[in-house]
Amino acid sequence: MSYQKIFVPVDNSHAALLALKEAVTLAKLSGGLICLVHVIDFAQPDWGTAANVQTRGNLKSIAKEIADNIFVQAREILVSEDVPYKEIVLETLGDTVANILSAEAEKQACDIIVMGTHGRSGMMGLLMGSVAEGVLKKTRIPVMMVRPAE
Repeated sequence: MSYQKIFVPVDNSHAALLALKEAVTLAKLSGGLICLVHVIDFAQPDWGTAANVQTRGNLKSIAKEIADNIFVQAREILVSEDVPYKEIVLETLGDTVANILSAEAEKQACDIIVMGTHGRSGMMGLLMGSVAEGVLKKTRIPVMMVRPAE
């Protein structure tokens, strides 16, 4: 199978960067395009209080800055490997990141999703959930999960 559009969610974690490197290998073999994706989840508590973010415009501006910072290391890898890519920033307020990613991968008509997983299991997996597992359950697109060595 030829992977012409490769969907790669990134969050600057070690697992996501390993997944990106695998996606680069696939893209180079198939001449494919990487869809580099980051989801900003405004429902996360680290967005602070209303006093910190006063307007929707301010929120959008902060979100763009965060996504740009997330993409820096990924851009360096893609440019150094001469792999074509496009950046996609998604936002959510309440929907799960897995739902957002799955829907966008289908919207972009991607051939494969390559994503990192932290491999949480047991109580941590139950409490934290797994975006990778959620994507795997939601999408019909093939998914390659990359997990760092322990």
